[in-house]
Amino acid sequence: MNKTYNIIWNAARGMYIVTSELARSGSRAIVSVSASCAVTLLAMDAAPAVAEETRVSIPTQTTTYTLSGATPFVVETGNTVATDTATSAAIVGDNSNDWDLLIESGAVVGSSLTDSQAMNLDSLTGATSVHNQGTITGSNEDGTILLQNGGSVINDARIENSATYEHDPEDIPQEYAGVYMLNGGSYVSSESGVLEGVSGVIVQSGEAHITNGGMINSDGYWRSYGVEFRDGTYGTIVNTGTIITTASDGSGKIEDAAIYVHTLNDMAVSGSVSVDNSGLMQSDFITVALYYGSHFEVVNRAGGVITAGNSSLVGIKSTAMELK
Repeated sequence: MNKTYNIIWNAARGMYIVTSELARSGSRAIVSVSASCAVTLLAMDAAPAVAEETRVSIPTQTTTYTLSGATPFVVETGNTVATDTATSAAIVGDNSNDWDLLIESGAVVGSSLTDSQAMNLDSLTGATSVHNQGTITGSNEDGTILLQNGGSVINDARIENSATYEHDPEDIPQEYAGVYMLNGGSYVSSESGVLEGVSGVIVQSGEAHITNGGMINSDGYWRSYGVEFRDGTYGTIVNTGTIITTASDGSGKIEDAAIYVHTLNDMAVSGSVSVDNSGLMQSDFITVALYYGSHFEVVNRAGGVITAGNSSLVGIKSTAMELK
């Protein structure tokens, strides 16, 4: 690990400031830690490499694989874990444990069957983790990946929901997201990560943190959201990559947003969401739509682009709003 750390004492904070050089952009990341943590960090960097943790290999199969036990799992390069039964999930984990899954490059989880799902994961304490380096695919209303009780998705490759949203005359919300969080969680994408679906990420409740360095590409035909926070959810969205939403059914009525924070019944709630953009956020309709929450903050940094095709840039019905 060729990392360089510089330690500077900050008397005002009463702690060391540790700076590390990042090869990705040449920029400097600054992290505040205690004196003991700084010493530990350098000691760890100098320590010999530790052997990788043993993982249970999930073989190629066409029936649902049910996770069991505390050992981490891996779908290895060349393996495909799918299900030949519509509406079923390829990999299922209940709430008896926190699950740890690695999908290697060249591996596939999920299938193109109508309403199929790649992963349906509950979690004991919310520490479930999915690290994708391959392809995760599905077309289920409840998301290609469903996190029932928190957890994290790290995406270095491709996650997709291939369903098509058609105009619902009663405006009933649909999911069809790449990642659907029932009770909070996190989504982190590197520059190589691609997330596609009618919606990218949907958060139904709880606290969620979205960090996108890659591409979130949502195409809903009529209704489409890059990141959707519902019913008093709260958290952060940091975009250094691209979030693009497209929705057009030919009727002229479209409703899409790169970022959409709202309640399903249009009632005021205590949700609080901050958006930090230094990448591209683009929509056919409203790029950032914030409705019925206690506090919203949108920061568009140098180099950041927020652009809308049809309507206002930011739609607001909120008790407090900051645009920076």
